[in-house]
Amino acid sequence: MSIRNKIKNTNNEYEDEVLDSSYYRWISTQFQKRAYEYSDIQGVSLCSITWNINAKELTNPTKTLTTLLQLDLNPADIYVIGLQEMVDLNVMNIVINRSSSDDMALFWIMQLLEAFKARGLNYSPLLEKHMVGLFLVVFCKTDLVNSISDVRSSAVCTGGYGVTGNKGGVAIRFDLFDSSVACICAHFHANRNNVATRNLDYQTIADTLIFAPNVTRDKVPSNSNRKGRNVVSGLLQKQSNSPYNLNSHEHIFWCGDFNYRIGSELEDVEILQIVQQGDWPVLLKDDQLTAEQKIGNVFHNCEEGKITFPPTYKYQPGTNEYDTRAEKKLRAPAWCDRILFNSLNKSSTILQSYGALALNMSDHKPVFAYFNINARKINNEKAHSLYQELLFSIDKWVNASTPRLTVDNRIIDFGSIEDTKVYHAVITMTNPGNVLTEWKFVPKSEELLICKPWYKLSPEDGVLAPGESCSVEVTLKFTPELLFTIPGHTSKDQLLLEEIVILHIKNGNDYFCIFSAAMDSSTLTKLRKNVHQKVKTGKNLIPIDNQHSKTKGSNIDTTISSTQHSSASSAYPIQQPQSARTSNPASSIPSSAFPSVFQSMTISAVSESEVIKSQKRNSNEDDDDDDDDEEEIVKRAVHHNTTTTSHQPFTTVQRERRVSLSSEDSSESDEDEE
Repeated sequence: MSIRNKIKNTNNEYEDEVLDSSYYRWISTQFQKRAYEYSDIQGVSLCSITWNINAKELTNPTKTLTTLLQLDLNPADIYVIGLQEMVDLNVMNIVINRSSSDDMALFWIMQLLEAFKARGLNYSPLLEKHMVGLFLVVFCKTDLVNSISDVRSSAVCTGGYGVTGNKGGVAIRFDLFDSSVACICAHFHANRNNVATRNLDYQTIADTLIFAPNVTRDKVPSNSNRKGRNVVSGLLQKQSNSPYNLNSHEHIFWCGDFNYRIGSELEDVEILQIVQQGDWPVLLKDDQLTAEQKIGNVFHNCEEGKITFPPTYKYQPGTNEYDTRAEKKLRAPAWCDRILFNSLNKSSTILQSYGALALNMSDHKPVFAYFNINARKINNEKAHSLYQELLFSIDKWVNASTPRLTVDNRIIDFGSIEDTKVYHAVITMTNPGNVLTEWKFVPKSEELLICKPWYKLSPEDGVLAPGESCSVEVTLKFTPELLFTIPGHTSKDQLLLEEIVILHIKNGNDYFCIFSAAMDSSTLTKLRKNVHQKVKTGKNLIPIDNQHSKTKGSNIDTTISSTQHSSASSAYPIQQPQSARTSNPASSIPSSAFPSVFQSMTISAVSESEVIKSQKRNSNEDDDDDDDDEEEIVKRAVHHNTTTTSHQPFTTVQRERRVSLSSEDSSESDEDEE
């Protein structure tokens, strides 16, 4: 059973496959999970930097930023730079005056560009986003710009009960080739005991961050080179007009001043002494962020590099010493400044280095992380191969739950037969599936009978449980009266009795059974003589079989002759009107009209108008001996009740009309009638 359908376009060509919505949804999910299976890999380096600058003025910008970006080592392809406390977090800057934030954001962008140029490097800013003291900017090498698309930004406030931007997060997302990347710079609430509030800051940003479809840069749509309208291109096509949430990205990078502290029962001064003595690694086991992440409260599924640097807070600005000034409140050292990352494919993001830099402008030390990213470039051939693999899996599952049968001996050849003899064959059916299978022999399109009247199937329907088998007996018996159901039989030297029977499986596939038999010229001649002999001896050619008339459950139709009563044992019972049982209607239709009708009729009703038309067609024909004999047969047969039946599934509407012959044959017909 196929789960696919195709539709035609205006050129009458099949172009789109239409899948059931549940199948499409599952395939779409698999395409997201297995994206690297249908992609080529392009390596890109990314450096993420976070620094709480404590609203300090940038001195000697070129030297400071060259150190910050580590441009003398191995410049990255992409830089993600996040700052906290870019401006002083006072009421004026938080609530009233935004110009200072705007000015500082522009100042930092210009200074970063100057630092790149000072080293002869060509970098371009993709986008920046700032909110009060938070600032995030993404730079990339100029020759990589055309490989980046759909750049968007967003921000979430968590300060002042969610209405002020002194705390919160700013974010930028973009597509790198065919991989999606999201970068977040955040600043959580401070104080050593404020763990639950910091957890809430993270959860609020992660849950509510939405990148609206206000595209600011989309020079090269990531799917512009994909032609054709089909399921695969639909699966690969990005929805540029749809919003993105954070979890819809393949690569996520968090940086910022998360303000998690040392959570032990040690006093601040004791922690300071341990750090100053160089024993700070023992404090990592009490790091609040690590502890909260282990129990699933923050940074779900994120990773962090091994911390090999001393606490990044709190330093005396302008020095590399922790702040122990008497006029300042003592703050215990802590790893407040962190970088974490998450990728759908864990092996696609490789952390090369993670550390802190000895820049002493602020009371925080900047932290950096250098990554190698395996960005995806979609390979259409691989994508189509994966699609076919997924379809094959669905087909296999659907077929396992689809009713089906194995049918043996579907082609039966009875060979050469003789009249009145009964021939038998057997069709064997087995249910190899996992569900109940309901089967039934059904008529072909626009036909009422399952098969020709000389064939009989028993049983005609049934139900098989998994593993069960049954046999259907096929019986062949050709009686003389059936000769008249074959058009043009008088001109045939032999008869080929071929039939195709449809075996229908409910909610499954249909099977075709083929029956064949042959009647040679000698048998056919003998059959005709048998018919003529019955006519000459005055015997009824087609007796009505009351036993057959009572058989139920078949779709066999009745005809103008009573042929079906002797050949089809499963005919529906016929109820004769009272007028038909008592007398014949006075009809003046001449018997010469009937021979041609019999030769051309099939198993269907013949109306009076058809008889009149047949009379006109035969008015100029010469009668030979065979026609005379056949006319005699008709004259003896038509006096019987003729019946027409309209069939609907499991319903019959029966009607009978008696046709009288000429007055000189009426008495003879009455004597022969049963």
